[in-house]
This record gives sequence, C-alpha cells and structure tokens, in this order.
Amino acid sequence: MPLTLKIDPWNPAYESALQLDELAGPPETVDATVETSDWSAPPAAVPEPRPETIVFIDGVQRIDIRVIGDNSGQIVYGAFSSLAVGAVLILLGLWAIRAARALHVPIPSALLLQADRVLQ
Repeated sequence: MPLTLKIDPWNPAYESALQLDELAGPPETVDATVETSDWSAPPAAVPEPRPETIVFIDGVQRIDIRVIGDNSGQIVYGAFSSLAVGAVLILLGLWAIRAARALHVPIPSALLLQADRVLQ
C-alpha cells in the first residue's frame, strides 16, 4: 500500500497532539555552587582587538502544518515547514547582506524517511 498523508487537525501553534516524552532525557542538574558571594561588580574584561571580519547569521523555522501518514499500516508523523536564513557580513566597517533565502520544505519523521516514497 502506498504512503498516504493527511493533515493533522491540531493547530501547529500548539504542541503536537503526538507527545514523545519517552524520547526526553533525564532532567538536568543545576550546580548552585558556581556563583560567588561577591556580586559588587563583574570581573574585568580583557581587551581584545576587534576582528577584521564579523558575520551575523540568523534563521527561523515555522511549522505550517503537521501531517500524519499511513505507510502500509504503520503510522508516521511529519511536518511541512517554512525556513528562512540570512547573514550580514561586516568587513572593516563596511557591511553587506549575504545568502538570504526562504524555503518551504517537508520535514518527515525518521519513519517517514523509510517509506516507499520520500517527499522531495
């Protein structure tokens, strides 16, 4: 039976209807001894020369819709997302925008990647 996809009716602005708590690791421990009792001033910064080239890179991912698939009786999960990334290059005080891109891509779950037909 071929892979069939259906839109998950759960609003993507909320957490998925599928909860994967079993994939979460153990809770992190906090070391409360790293702070000192002297909070009067931060440690003095060591001056360093400014690099000739600085690059600021930023990006965003938005889930547009989630999908639920049926791969020969096996339920699989995935999402269609929008991705955007860009960079600002600063060289000797001059700047330029580089590599600005926006994409709409399917992001299948690991099980969906093993399906007979991979979304392109």
